[in-house]
Amino acid sequence: MNAPLTNDNLQNYYKKIKYIVLFPDTKIKGYMSLRNISQEIFIDYSTISKKLSETNPCTCSSNFNNNTYLIHKIKTH
Repeated sequence: MNAPLTNDNLQNYYKKIKYIVLFPDTKIKGYMSLRNISQEIFIDYSTISKKLSETNPCTCSSNFNNNTYLIHKIKTH
């Protein structure tokens, strides 16, 4: 079981998050890199990067599981 996060730990984690992903089940998760996102949703990080450069947020679909995800690059804190 994980120990509860302190206020300082939460603030430090928040400052590291660069992307937010909305999953098909409406779960939202923060990520520090496109590579981390890529490993979890089975979409190449270069594809995500290209789509984000066209529009932010963007939607990407995985050929592996046919799910669509909304990815948002957040502004620096």
